[in-house]
Amino acid sequence: MRLGLRLPGALCLRTLPARQRPGSKVLCPLANRFNHTKRTAVLSMSDLFSKAERPNKRRRIVNSAVPDSAMAQGTGGQTPRVHLSSEEALLRRLLLDTVEHICLRQKNKVNGPDLVLRFTGGWVRDKLLGVDSQDIDVGISTMTGYDFGLALKEYLDIPEKLEKYKAHYPVHALKGIIGGLHKIAANPKKSKHLETTTIRVFGFDVDLVNLRKETYTDDSRNPQVEFGTAEEDALRRDATVNALFYNLHTDEVEDFTGRGLSDMESKLIRTPLAPYQTFKDDPLRVLRLIRFASRLGYTIDPDTETSMYNDDIKHSLKLKISQERIGIEIEKMLRGPDPLGSLEIINRLGLYDTIFSDHQSEATVDTSPWPVVYTLLNSILNDELNSGISHELRKSVKGFLVRDKDEKYRSWMIAALSPWAMVDVKNPLTEDEVKKMAPHPARVARDSLRCEKKLTTLLSVAITHYGLISDVKTAFVNGELNTCLADTRWKLAKLIRTLGADWRLCFIQAMLLDVMQGKAAELVLKDYLKMLQFLEEQNLLDVYNLRPLVNGRDMIAALNAKPGAWLTSALEITVEWQIRNPDRSDAEGAIDEAIRRREEFKQ
Repeated sequence: MRLGLRLPGALCLRTLPARQRPGSKVLCPLANRFNHTKRTAVLSMSDLFSKAERPNKRRRIVNSAVPDSAMAQGTGGQTPRVHLSSEEALLRRLLLDTVEHICLRQKNKVNGPDLVLRFTGGWVRDKLLGVDSQDIDVGISTMTGYDFGLALKEYLDIPEKLEKYKAHYPVHALKGIIGGLHKIAANPKKSKHLETTTIRVFGFDVDLVNLRKETYTDDSRNPQVEFGTAEEDALRRDATVNALFYNLHTDEVEDFTGRGLSDMESKLIRTPLAPYQTFKDDPLRVLRLIRFASRLGYTIDPDTETSMYNDDIKHSLKLKISQERIGIEIEKMLRGPDPLGSLEIINRLGLYDTIFSDHQSEATVDTSPWPVVYTLLNSILNDELNSGISHELRKSVKGFLVRDKDEKYRSWMIAALSPWAMVDVKNPLTEDEVKKMAPHPARVARDSLRCEKKLTTLLSVAITHYGLISDVKTAFVNGELNTCLADTRWKLAKLIRTLGADWRLCFIQAMLLDVMQGKAAELVLKDYLKMLQFLEEQNLLDVYNLRPLVNGRDMIAALNAKPGAWLTSALEITVEWQIRNPDRSDAEGAIDEAIRRREEFKQ
């Protein structure tokens, strides 16, 4: 069944005109050549998509709020109307003009299939949810994206055509009318099975690609790809809500799966075709559906979930999909609006060992205490939640330790890998082993997710020094460091300097490991907050990058020595002196301290 949703205009379900169906012949199917008198069934936009239940956005957003015009209520009982933005309307007009240009250029050739353009996938879904996006995929029925892109540039190279846009549209919309045309080749190893052409038009990042059909075989994860119909292109997609198309010629949203609109109404994630075969063909779709479910706040269809935790599918996910692609999906989940939801689904479906596997170890990982970890982190990062832990306590801890989006993402990655961290806590590496291999979380991040070195280094530092962090925190809270302020300042400062710039995230890891071992979450937060407040009072939060008052040249001269490895230790003694004596800033005092303690380092 083919459904249409007019956009802009009254919201309706529509059976498309016969001349627009697959196999029909239209030389140049421009919007004004279609008959719009077919029977319609009216739906209420407020029934379909509630403004209050819009998801947070992953895509680049033009306007984070739903514009009033997007769901404007008509008068006299008319249904709500949905409008393209002025920039989207401008882009649509340009693309349709390009179709007409191509048709005129080929008017002497034998009539072929329709040249029909559609906005596809995520843009349509987000538009129905009231979200504007600068990223638009254009599905082309009978041309490659590159050929259409060349025709688009050719059209705008005609002076009078370009002037038409300058005359009829606001100047601000014409900034950089069109950017470079780039062809991205097919790369089956990364499951990019068809070439795509990208171009920047009117401020939009536009991907041009022909509609396609994918055929999989049992002995290969790489499909055979060929030109396809709009229905075939829709059915090959990962979820029904991602398979909606907006037909530029008819101003309608097309639902070739017959379930995309109803699944949006029901807030349901499911595959267009049988889920088992869908995941068998491309197991990465398992992770994509988890990501979309958490991002949109939707529920995964029970039959789809059953296939997601099937052992064959888990095996295929581990065997067929590259670590880079898995890592990209996990990062998108953890940077998205609901990392907690993603981790809960992964845990519920028993996918932890499949996704977060350590290829260098036969150690088994216990995920039974994992929910405590991600629940606590979520309560810290979303301090407005009613979690049973003091709101002010959680807000204060977050203010100290998680200052930006990147630290938030890395905190979630720490939580995701904490079950592996417990393996190291229970069986700590020896000093020799630490030199030869990284802790389990760092190895998993590096080998199974292909995370950046910055993150793997953080994980190594956090796990390796967990015992030190715990010991210093316990001693401080118990008053064992409070005999002398100078000593307390130095011992805490030394800890921060040992951990380095990411000490805050090391504290996050330590707190999560504490609760994994059964310690009460509120008590753990109180203990760390006490230490954090002391660091703030003593102006030691940034002590990790404190520079010595004395430079190396002056130290060498003062000790009348040759340069060597000793210099690092000598300068650190001067830093200790600075920390113990915050009211002094004279280099002479620091040098005197180094001279007094010169037996502690070899020259």
